[in-house]
Amino acid sequence: LMIRRPPRSTLSSSSAASDVYKRQAIKPPKLSKIRLAPLSKVEELMIAADLGRFLAVLYGLNELMPQYPRDPILYFLKANMLRKLGRVKESVVNYEKSIGLNSRYSPAHLKLSCSYKEIGDLTAAKKSLERAIELDRKNFRAFCHLALLDQEAGDLDSAIENYLRALRIKPDHAESNKYLGAIFLETGQTQRAVKLLDRAIETNPDCHESYCNLGLAHKRLEEYGDAIKCLEKALELCPDQIAAVKALDELKGSKAAR
Repeated sequence: LMIRRPPRSTLSSSSAASDVYKRQAIKPPKLSKIRLAPLSKVEELMIAADLGRFLAVLYGLNELMPQYPRDPILYFLKANMLRKLGRVKESVVNYEKSIGLNSRYSPAHLKLSCSYKEIGDLTAAKKSLERAIELDRKNFRAFCHLALLDQEAGDLDSAIENYLRALRIKPDHAESNKYLGAIFLETGQTQRAVKLLDRAIETNPDCHESYCNLGLAHKRLEEYGDAIKCLEKALELCPDQIAAVKALDELKGSKAAR
């Protein structure tokens, strides 16, 4: 199958600045007696981050933080920039500082878990995800990431349960549909896989993995025309997919034989 072990990073569709929510939704946490950075300044930096100017944003945050040393959102955004620049261990320090200033900020726990995962501390990653969910039971991304950890550990039952929880909150979440669809394909639940993979493609039409797995599912169901279309689309998006190449060659070979 196309997806056996998920990649480390899966939240690629959101903005470069936050990775967890849209820019207009960002507001400094409501903490009493603490001077927070002006929202206009924060938004200005986030626009630059969305343009990929990560170093410039990092410099801007470093200039702003001495003026507002107890603003947790600044540490959170700095940690995000450090992750973008590959400085993952430094990002851990800044996520932890953000959480130290506002321990009830669920997105910080979620992103901290991603950094922990990148440095190989899966126990800490899981603990951070569980805390993110405890603080926000509608944090579908946290459920999805928890499912990814379960899937990598080989605990498919827990992974399925957590993907379903994510989808109950947000039925069109592309990543949850994609990975759960892959699990159903792997475990022989092909019709369920088709439904989820179709939904994943509706949300993210450029996902070559979903097209590949959907093609494999149609092939298994002997829906050869649909299988060929999906596999060809997968290879159009990513030409070096061995599973798609092999399956397409088999389909075209058998078609020629007939």
